[in-house]
Amino acid sequence: QIKVEKCVEDEAGEEEESNNAPKCSEARMNFKTCKFDNPVYYAPIISAEARLVARMISELQAEKEAVLAGKATAIAKAFSKLQTGEQPPLPAEVAAIAKAFQDLEAKKKENAEGNA
Repeated sequence: QIKVEKCVEDEAGEEEESNNAPKCSEARMNFKTCKFDNPVYYAPIISAEARLVARMISELQAEKEAVLAGKATAIAKAFSKLQTGEQPPLPAEVAAIAKAFQDLEAKKKENAEGNA
């Protein structure tokens, strides 16, 4: 996490954008891998990120039913639309997002039924 923060600070300090690939992608991928290799320690971060992505995915109507069914390819496709220049999601990340999305949709359904 510290390497990612330092890299982002360094990247923000540079105004030259001659390279389209993010300079911190390796540090970000290492941190992402570390988070999912240590899910208990990083549970709050993983959960928060998954909820955020789940909210964004819920707005993508075209893939909604396939995502709700937990189809990994649909989740990966929807998630890739939300990313710019990042690596594809890890399987554990896809599973966390699927669970958060299903929870979000279940709450929406409960609220709709409660208001009816």
